[in-house]
Formats: sequence, structure tokens, C-alpha cells
Amino acid sequence: MDFYSGPAVLLVDGEAYDVVAFIDSARAPNVEEWGGYLETGPYGDVARFRAFGSEDVWIRIPGVPARDIEVTYTEEAGFAFAGLGRSPLPAFSE
Repeated sequence: MDFYSGPAVLLVDGEAYDVVAFIDSARAPNVEEWGGYLETGPYGDVARFRAFGSEDVWIRIPGVPARDIEVTYTEEAGFAFAGLGRSPLPAFSE
């Protein structure tokens, strides 16, 4: 299991929003699960609304290519998400 807490960029339909990410990742043979929570800060309402209604939502943490995510739950401060594909965390990067 690996954990990341820090700055990230939320990409929704090509538009970028600076966020704070809390990501955890676990891996077993042939299985990798990751996800977490994004604090949307001053972009809160717009970022949450756009991300929840879009199929083109990505998260990028420093030094790692963007990864596709799916919004699972929204609230006033941000939203929870499930990662799709490979984890962006250093233990699992290219």
C-alpha cells in the first residue's frame, strides 16, 4: 500500500484545476486498486459539477503522467474518486 497527500491538478474536459489530493493505492498479483479524495478549494462548485457530469476526468500529481478517474461521491469541500488504470503513485509508476 502506498499513500500520497499533496498538490495535484484535476483535468476535466481539458480544463485544469489546482487541488489537494489524498490518494491511496494497493496492489496484489494481477490486481491494482487506487482512489482517494480531492479537496477542490476555491474551484469547489464548478470543479465538482463539471467532474461529476463528465467522462473525461483525470488527475495529475507532480512528476507522473495524468491518470483517468471516476467521481464516486461529491460534497462541499471536494469529492471522492476511484482510479481507473494504473496508479500514479511512485511505487507503481512507469
